[in-house]
Amino acid sequence: MSWVDSAVIPGARRIERAWQNLSLGSLPNTAEALPPQASLRRYVRLGRGNESFIAMVLPELEKAEEIGGGQGAGPFLTVQSYLHERGLSVPRVYGFDSDTSIIVLEDLGDWTFERGLFDSQAEELFQPGWNDLQIAYERAVDLLVEMKVATVDSAQHEGPWRDRAFDRTLLTGEWEHFLEYLVAEGCGLHDLAASTALREAGAQLVEQILDMPYVFTHRDYQSRNLMLGARGLVIIDFQDALMGPDVYDLVALLRDSYVSLPPTLVEYLLARYHEGLREGGINPGTLSELTNRFHLVSLHRKAKDAGRFVYIDRVKGNPDFLPHIPASIECVRVALQQGSGLEHLHELLGPVLDRDWSGGR
Repeated sequence: MSWVDSAVIPGARRIERAWQNLSLGSLPNTAEALPPQASLRRYVRLGRGNESFIAMVLPELEKAEEIGGGQGAGPFLTVQSYLHERGLSVPRVYGFDSDTSIIVLEDLGDWTFERGLFDSQAEELFQPGWNDLQIAYERAVDLLVEMKVATVDSAQHEGPWRDRAFDRTLLTGEWEHFLEYLVAEGCGLHDLAASTALREAGAQLVEQILDMPYVFTHRDYQSRNLMLGARGLVIIDFQDALMGPDVYDLVALLRDSYVSLPPTLVEYLLARYHEGLREGGINPGTLSELTNRFHLVSLHRKAKDAGRFVYIDRVKGNPDFLPHIPASIECVRVALQQGSGLEHLHELLGPVLDRDWSGGR
């Protein structure tokens, strides 16, 4: 039976039709559905001789996957083009078929940045240093600085990021996501989640974030959204790009739910990022100011992440992300300890922090 008729290949008939509509030559003779993640998008690896492609199968009913996120193919294609034009390494696009909502992309393989950190083959297949946390993260931070410098004029260019930002509505919605799914559903602390004190403390945190410098922001620049290959690191999953705090992407990278970094390395990389921005002509303020912004955004993002993992389990029926809740909660704890003016919020969240998260639930 051809893969086109296989029930295990998502959107198989749509992919076949898109391939024909895009005039990409003979139909691939193999297809492999890649494991689903948190996204509504599905990915299929297509093989034709020694060629390999990725079909991004978008939901036929366009729906934003993140609170305030992008819909359909438009944001992905626009951001991809914008970053590519500025010399940043992103997947090549071979075609988009609007009739089927299929994008055909370069196959970047299976080597995420996360995998490269812990698999010794990365040193043999690519270049030395990927198994060294400091060297690997220096490369990821330097690429992030490159993106910030290259997109410094993003507000003057047409793109979905001009219509989306971490505004009060979005930031408040993400905080409420944390209260509803982590505090109430995950911990069973319904009274705490509904308390005026915790909501007011969250509102104060939101106002502090809104006062930060805003720049072009990937929104999920972490170890599973950087691919390792012959041309170094390649940035993926950028369709939700928006205007956000200047440290947001750095938080996503250094406070990753999937990789925990030693405090001394985080401190060193914060200084490297700060210096990189300054050398690129961007004024991030003092290192102390940038570091405090980092802790405030860490608190907000990691709280949202923890709630998101419960949401993916309870609403989408996917428990795969539950084991990453403890790391997210630990990041919240560290941010509360190191950020300035967070003592009251730290006290309010005590019952959440004191819970045993070792089982991921």
